[in-house]
Amino acid sequence: MAGKIVTIVRTLNEERNIGKYCWAFQNISDMILVADGGSTDNTVSIAKEIPKVKVRTFDKRVELQNGYWRNPDWEHINFLVEWAEDEGAEWIIFEDADDIPNYLLKASGWRLFEEAKTDIMLVTDIFLWGKDKHLIGLSQPGTPGVWQPSLWAWRANQQIRAFGDPPHFQFCYKDKFGKAIDFDKLPHEHIMPPYCRLHYNWITPEIAMSHVDYYRKSGLIPNMLHPLEFGGRLEPLLYWMKE
Repeated sequence: MAGKIVTIVRTLNEERNIGKYCWAFQNISDMILVADGGSTDNTVSIAKEIPKVKVRTFDKRVELQNGYWRNPDWEHINFLVEWAEDEGAEWIIFEDADDIPNYLLKASGWRLFEEAKTDIMLVTDIFLWGKDKHLIGLSQPGTPGVWQPSLWAWRANQQIRAFGDPPHFQFCYKDKFGKAIDFDKLPHEHIMPPYCRLHYNWITPEIAMSHVDYYRKSGLIPNMLHPLEFGGRLEPLLYWMKE
């Protein structure tokens, strides 16, 4: 048996995504933990109406330029990780609110945990552009045809934590001597396509531009490029790149 599977997500004004996100994990997770960083829209009320969801407030902020602010990324994530451990999680799934499993991962994700050969799972992100294209350079940044994996889930006993400075963070594991080790140095399994995650950060040109403006004006990434400038060529979605 896989044991208790807990999905964690941080939110801040995610009413566009949070409903779809929480419903997407109903078949995989025993519990979905939402740590809201101070939303002024309907994020919290939407989340509270969905089965298996628990919501808590995370109120730490980092002041940025031009009146912008942000929840400190790694502290926000670790707040969730520790909450999941307190809830008795055997496995922890970490996703952003605009990143959801595709239909294959949704349908059989629980089986992957039952059959897991390692304590860490990686899955490829597909970065959508609009409703029918994706940025291939972000999923295959090196050798064409070789899918880039990223951390998706781990056994809670691995004591994985996030660290870094906004808006960048990394995950690491601390051994019994307190030494930090990159998680990718540990045995892990890449759940290959056609299993994947669908990243909806740039689902419309307007949303994409709003993200670029935020990073530039807030000073987090003053020279932030548009995704079409750094994401590689646009390609049609394949049959498995769908919810």
